[in-house]
Amino acid sequence: MIVRKELGISQAARQVPCAEGTLRRLDRQGVVRPNRDPWGRRLFGDDDIEAARRHLSEQRRGGSVAAA
Repeated sequence: MIVRKELGISQAARQVPCAEGTLRRLDRQGVVRPNRDPWGRRLFGDDDIEAARRHLSEQRRGGSVAAA
């Protein structure tokens, strides 16, 4: 069994780094696809963190970024 490390939004935002609101926006846009806990809170995995970093890096460079 593979155990996936998942972070809450605060911890994920520190890892990216970005604001929590930015991660919420990226979720709405489909850039990241976090799991949800039974209470509806977002749980971000390593793939979500990397996707957010990649997206924001492209944005900062002024490149066109399509949702994954």
